[in-house]
Amino acid sequence: MAGRFNIVYAGTMGPVQGLQTVLDAANLLKDVPKVQFVMIGDGLEYEGLVKRSKEQNIRNVLFLGRRLREEMPNYYAIADILLVHLKPDPLSDISIPSKTFAYMASGRPVLMAVRGDSQEFMKTADFGLAIEPSNPKEMADAVRWFYELPNEERIRMGQVA
Repeated sequence: MAGRFNIVYAGTMGPVQGLQTVLDAANLLKDVPKVQFVMIGDGLEYEGLVKRSKEQNIRNVLFLGRRLREEMPNYYAIADILLVHLKPDPLSDISIPSKTFAYMASGRPVLMAVRGDSQEFMKTADFGLAIEPSNPKEMADAVRWFYELPNEERIRMGQVA
């Protein structure tokens, strides 16, 4: 993880999260060797995501499995960006995922790929970037934007909270 530009996702990996989008975005970012998605957690989709990653030879995604809650600040600390992603759904439109607040407390910018209240909150608080969920190209473009952004600006976003 050291020496890489780490986009960290931490949490449940189930159907609601739609994390196939991350694998598709990672494929679009193969030309930027320093970029790496770090996936922490487990769930119904975990094994399928790992399998697909291996079958498609996606080398810029690292799966770490489940970790203890008290270890998470250490993983947030290696993140350049923290990722929140939920598939479009009327229920996710009217809520803000709880991980958002843990991410904000970590002092890192957030890539918010959730519609509705979450996007509005991101735009108002300006602690990262809001994008359309389930859109690999938009996710890849956002990661490129963060990657090219001066470190000072990423630090500023992370310190908003």
